[in-house]
Amino acid sequence: MEKFTNKWESPGSELAEIAKALITDEVRDCGEFYVRRSIENPEKYLIAGTANGMNWSYYFVWLDRRQVAGPLSEDYGKPY
Repeated sequence: MEKFTNKWESPGSELAEIAKALITDEVRDCGEFYVRRSIENPEKYLIAGTANGMNWSYYFVWLDRRQVAGPLSEDYGKPY
């Protein structure tokens, strides 16, 4: 199983690129999102997104390809 940073964080400098990837893939349930960066691939992120602050969906986003996979079936835990 791929490893990601332990802590959910607000997106920093990667905010715009992740948002573009989500919009391009027509992801609608991530108006608010948090990230965990892959330890093995710095271009890959695990995203926890919500439209209402209660129900969370999880996606993988590759910035170098602007590719999105998900929603994922696993529950990676709420960011807060």
